Amino acid sequence: MKIQFMRFFRLVPVFLGFFILFFFLNTGFYEEPLWLVLQAAFFALVAVLMFLGKIRKTWLIYFSFVLFVGMVISILFEGVFVAEILGSTGFGLIIILLVSYLPRFVKDGYLSKW
Repeated sequence: MKIQFMRFFRLVPVFLGFFILFFFLNTGFYEEPLWLVLQAAFFALVAVLMFLGKIRKTWLIYFSFVLFVGMVISILFEGVFVAEILGSTGFGLIIILLVSYLPRFVKDGYLSKW
């Protein structure tokens, strides 16, 4: 029990760091639409789980594909607000996945170190 609490205690600053980063990138610290704040929290949670190895990257690819399909269906039924939420969330997940693969691409020699 104590070990799990200590691990959770170490993850809180990591989550907050990711949240601040995604909050700035997503909104520029302007919290007017609430769904952008929630989206930043979702991105931070996904990033922490992904870098801990608790979530498979292929699941995120499938989930982002489902979000893009939902965006298309929402646009067809004139739900522009929902389409914006689904599309931006799917695109954000794809960007997080690409950034997570950068160290591997540098290690394998596909990208040169900058």
